[in-house]
Order: sequence, then structure tokens, then C-alpha cells
Amino acid sequence: MQFDDFIVPILLFFNIAVVITFPLHIIFVFVLIRRRKSAELGSPFHHLLLNIGVSDLINATGYLFLQEPAWLGIFPEFFLRNAWFIAKIVNICGITVSNVPLVIHFFLALNRFTAIRLPIRHHSIWRQPTVLRISVIVWITAGCLSVPMIYPVKVFIIINDITIYLESNGRITSLQFRGYVFSNGHLTSVAFQFVNLGASSFYTTYVLILKDEESGARGGCEEYCGRDIVLATVIGSQQLYWMLYSEDLIPIKIYWLLFKVGHDLHNIATPWVMVLLFSRIRRDIRYVLVGSTRSTYSASNV
Repeated sequence: MQFDDFIVPILLFFNIAVVITFPLHIIFVFVLIRRRKSAELGSPFHHLLLNIGVSDLINATGYLFLQEPAWLGIFPEFFLRNAWFIAKIVNICGITVSNVPLVIHFFLALNRFTAIRLPIRHHSIWRQPTVLRISVIVWITAGCLSVPMIYPVKVFIIINDITIYLESNGRITSLQFRGYVFSNGHLTSVAFQFVNLGASSFYTTYVLILKDEESGARGGCEEYCGRDIVLATVIGSQQLYWMLYSEDLIPIKIYWLLFKVGHDLHNIATPWVMVLLFSRIRRDIRYVLVGSTRSTYSASNV
């Protein structure tokens, strides 16, 4: 079979997975918000986890209702007419908002580190105002990084060794997107993809060396980090190879398919990991949705 024969089934599988996961994103965030003041889900750990849920929900909303329909050619006239505005939203959701979990993973790792290695000082370190300040700073930073995608800027493209400067008037956002994320040949662009993994890698590395009874958390961390490694490997290696040899490492068709698979994994990982690996999270969801028996889920089980 030709490679092209696998494209449609792969796209169909991951599109269905994203659609099925979207209600789970909503339920996951709703549970954390609804029970944020409870003894079980009111810990600083879960407030940090809520940031990841909100980020994934925003990213999934932009992806499912804007980016994916545009890719599939649904309502083409609408998307062509409003592309200048929609592209800005998609870029913000796909770049800055989707990178919020990478930073939060770092603080989750610190939270678990102090809980296990510094149990006496843990509660004094992780007070609620501290977690609130962390969340506010992370989201303000994400907002500031989104400004260049909204505010008109000067960009340039190179065609046949001729540099062409363009003034962004709100209708070349996709060009800005390529300039910020896929600017092959720029060391800062390559470094962005790999250095960004530092936070989630630290979280995963630490939890993987915990004692055996933390096996559920270890599996969850592997899934968390795996979704980011796929994207970083695909994008970063392509950019690094271009910087060194001025040619594509991966054929464009395969590159974009891998990028979509990585993006979809990034989108669907968190809620499924939490629901499938942690039975008490499932009981919390059941408690909130149908009012079943009181859950006993605690941060120490994550």
C-alpha cells in the first residue's frame, strides 16, 4: 500500500478522537472548578492542574471549531471571509495557550517534590496565594506573548533570494504564524521547540523515580510528556536540519501529518490520562454529575 492510502484513516481516527474528547475536557474542567474548595480537590496541586485543564479546553475549542473545519473545507466562504480574524485566534490557542501546561508541569513537579521530600514545610510553601500568583503570572505571560499575533507587525519573506518586506494589516496572520513557529534556519526557533520541553521533562523525570505505589502517577506523567515530545521532535528536528543543510529532513506531506498527530495527542492527552488512570477522579466526576457517594480523592494519590 502507498503512504497516501494511510492518510485518510489516520486523519479520520484522530479527528474522531478530538471530537469525542471535547466533552471530556468540559467535564474535567467543570469538576475541578465545582469542587475547587472541597477538601479533596481544593489543594494547591489541583489548582495547578486546573490551569492545564483550562488551557487544553481553550486549545481544543479553537482547534475543533475553527482550525479543523477550515482544514476540512467546511463552510469555505465563511473561513475565507474571516480568515484574518480566525487565524489570530487559532494561532493564540495553538501557540501560547497550548504552551501553558509546559510551565505548569514544572510547578507540579516542585509541588510533588516538596510533598515527598519536604513534607513538614510543604504546606507552608504551597499556600493558596502562592499558587494564585503563579497562575496569574503564567497567564499574563501567555497574554503578552500573544500580542505580536494580534498587533500589526512588519514581517518579511524571501523569494528567489529577494527579500520582500510586508506590513501586517490583519490579513497575513498565517504568514506571521509561519514566521514565529516555522521560521526554518533560525536558531531561536529551533531552541524554542526543545527548551520548552524542560518543564514537562523535569516533571516526568522526577515522578518516574518515585516509589512503586506511585505507578499511576508515573503512567500519567509518561503520557503528559509524550504528547509534547512528539511535537518538539517533529518540529524541532525539521527546523534544525533545515538550518544545517537548507533542505527538509521530512517530506512535507509526512511532516504535516506527523504535526497533526502530535497536535491531536497534545489536545486529548490530559483528560483521558486522569480519567483512565485514577479511579478516584472517575468517582469525583460521578459525584459532580449524578450526585453519587462522596469521593475521597486526595492530592497524595496523584
